[in-house]
Amino acid sequence: RPLRPGLVLAALAMSDQKKVLHTADFDPRFTNQMQTMNCWTSYIEYHQCVAKNGDGHPSCTKFKQNFTSLCPTQWVEQWDEQRAEGKFPGPL
Repeated sequence: RPLRPGLVLAALAMSDQKKVLHTADFDPRFTNQMQTMNCWTSYIEYHQCVAKNGDGHPSCTKFKQNFTSLCPTQWVEQWDEQRAEGKFPGPL
């Protein structure tokens, strides 16, 4: 079955786009051995920032970049579910 030309062009356009990856900057509060705590703290600081300043606020961007770089996706999904259910154990 032949591919539709629109799908081929869309796939080519997507493959030409470059992703910009960010990693967390050095934080003197966390040594190299404490990256789990850095992940947890960045996640909490991001959601506290959003609660205070609103979603998409520029001052919250760095916190989001940090936790998305440091935290395993499965943890973030679980924490998001816990927040939605009102069962998140951290201070938000």
